[in-house]
Amino acid sequence: MSWRSSWGSRVATTSGRPGARAAYVPPTWPLSVAVALALWAAFGSLTPIFVEPSWWFVVAGTIGIVTFAIAAVRSLTRWPGWPPVAGLVILILGLTFSFASAQSLIGFVPTLDVLGRFAELVGDGFLSISNQGVPAEATDGIVFLLASGAGVLTIAVDAVAIIAKRPALVGVPLVVLLAVPTIFDRSQADPWAFVLTSAAYLLLLYLSIGEARTGGALGVGAAALAVALIIPVVAPTSTPEVDQNSNGTGFTIGINTFIALGDNLRRPNPSRVLTYTTNSSDGQYLTVSSIDNFTGSQWKPVAPVNEATGEGLLDIGPVPGLSRDIPTKEYDTNVDILNMGGRFAPVPYAPSRIIGLSEDWSFNPDSLTVTSAGDSARGTAYEVSNVLATPTLQQLRAAGPVPADFDRYLAVPEGLPAIVTDTAQRVVTEADATTAIDQALALQSYFTDGEFEYSEQAPVREDYDGTSAEVVGRFLEAKSGYCVHFSSAMAVMARSLGIPARIAVGFTPGEYVAEDDDDPAHYVVTTANLHAWPELYFDDIGWVRFEPTVGRGDKPVFIDEDRDPANPSSSPTPTPSSTRSAAPSASASPSPSATASAGNANDLGSAIVVAVTVGALAVGAIVVLLLPLLPALVRIVRRVRRYWRVRRQQSAADAWAEVSDTAIDLGWKAAATTPREFEDLVRPGMPEKATAALERLRAAIEFTAYSRSPEPARITDVRQVRRAMRAASSRNDRMRARFSPRSVVLRGWRRR
Repeated sequence: MSWRSSWGSRVATTSGRPGARAAYVPPTWPLSVAVALALWAAFGSLTPIFVEPSWWFVVAGTIGIVTFAIAAVRSLTRWPGWPPVAGLVILILGLTFSFASAQSLIGFVPTLDVLGRFAELVGDGFLSISNQGVPAEATDGIVFLLASGAGVLTIAVDAVAIIAKRPALVGVPLVVLLAVPTIFDRSQADPWAFVLTSAAYLLLLYLSIGEARTGGALGVGAAALAVALIIPVVAPTSTPEVDQNSNGTGFTIGINTFIALGDNLRRPNPSRVLTYTTNSSDGQYLTVSSIDNFTGSQWKPVAPVNEATGEGLLDIGPVPGLSRDIPTKEYDTNVDILNMGGRFAPVPYAPSRIIGLSEDWSFNPDSLTVTSAGDSARGTAYEVSNVLATPTLQQLRAAGPVPADFDRYLAVPEGLPAIVTDTAQRVVTEADATTAIDQALALQSYFTDGEFEYSEQAPVREDYDGTSAEVVGRFLEAKSGYCVHFSSAMAVMARSLGIPARIAVGFTPGEYVAEDDDDPAHYVVTTANLHAWPELYFDDIGWVRFEPTVGRGDKPVFIDEDRDPANPSSSPTPTPSSTRSAAPSASASPSPSATASAGNANDLGSAIVVAVTVGALAVGAIVVLLLPLLPALVRIVRRVRRYWRVRRQQSAADAWAEVSDTAIDLGWKAAATTPREFEDLVRPGMPEKATAALERLRAAIEFTAYSRSPEPARITDVRQVRRAMRAASSRNDRMRARFSPRSVVLRGWRRR
């Protein structure tokens, strides 16, 4: 007879040997709780790499419901494969309820639309990971990836710790999770997360091993704790590449630099990014990316539309939306990237020809930006010809209606704070502005005429840093922020007035360096020139740059024909004003190393986060796919282990257990009888050699049970009896015994 409590116990043995120690059966519910605690603490170590910790509660809830489902089903079922299946079902229902309830039946039942929503969230999550620096904003896509990865990892870890009975292996994913923040910066490692994770891991080992081996559990746990505490010290951090000619650290631009711009601006020690020469007397604004999709929680770029690649860059085509009646200026600019990585090549508005880039680079005719699928911008040199429209105020006022396909540039999120639309209406009403250009100029003046101040610290200090609709409302109340806030606010206010708007991210013209004996005259652009500005669209003219940020860049100047009829197009439009400064004042100086850690750290860190998520999903998928084969795998492991003991120790108990389990797998009722009855029922029809082998095994197990000296058993006898029983069974019984062995379930059920 054998028995077990759900909270762990000693199980009586059947050997009957005096002094034999009862086997320890680990408790199931406490083990499940220990697994959940360890995962909660390990995922908690990721909080420093995100702006807010709210994502952790979603992850913790996912781990909790999956753990409860697995433990509850395990306490009710006999087959070890059902608990992971239950955990997977609960995970899918939970994710559906949390992230795709609108697409589901009755709020949580998955449909094909739910699968589409999940695919959308996965794509958005990976895009956001590659877009952002550290700390990152936990978008819906990122939270979905974290929650789904945590759920799958919970199923996998539970299977390893409880089903496979290998709790020590749980430390591998825990260490990986703990190491992720150190990839970005050793200072971001949270010692409490290491301590709590190690404590939970120690508890898991203690419950798995039992009191008899508490010392061993403590030793393993202490070693794990020591390793966990050493990781932040010895783990390699991602150090940006340093170009000795760049006078600073490495710099990498992600897809959506707008999100991380505030952190970049607050970093010390500006570094050189690029130099360029141009025939424009005032230098060039260089655009890196264009941001036009405002979801309400953040601004982000849409997927690029690559129509011209490789040789196609030599003849890009006309400027979108520009009429032949509008005067233009053409410039040539030679750009030399010193120490900027990433997949974007800075170009002035609007390129008509690019020479020097490889075929891996592509041009997006919508955003007028240049990107690469694999190349890095670092070390490249290229020549750009661009066309800049110079319309007059009269031509801007005469601009046609908004194109029919420009809805995305007019979209504003639901729940936009009333202060945004109310302020926009008040400003244009007070300025008596009726045309789009007059309204745009009124909005620009509203920000630059004295009420607002430039500050990189106020948004962080007063907790309204970011790009969401709520942040825009808070900024209009506080009237203090940096280019992210100014450009975002003006773009949203323009959209509320019916003017298409987007945000450009790039660099202001930089510092002019006069010609000397060694170098020709050129412009030097550093990370201090990182900037964001709104662009508003006017039909027949195209996108026009505006500058609402106090103390940064220069306002566009438009010629008014009514005031200067003799020379209506003497000045390019937009053009830098004569008061432009090469760098902001000390009080408003954004001094980034512009992702000194969002440089290579952003690339490597994103790769680590993606690898952890994909790895968790892959491990979970493998576990789920192997669930039907799990009993067969368990049975094989038991057979190998018993054969080893019989061969090395001549264990009669293991020999008889293998013969008995073989009978159970083949469906023989005799498996439930005593050894002697088993022999009497099985012997008829067996070959003479197998009968003799069975008799020797029966004698060995009986002698071992009632004698102080165990009787040895032979591995050849076990194999002979197994072959005889299998030969006497039907083909279907043999297949069932191989792929769905009953002994795995019945043996565990008898223990309960």
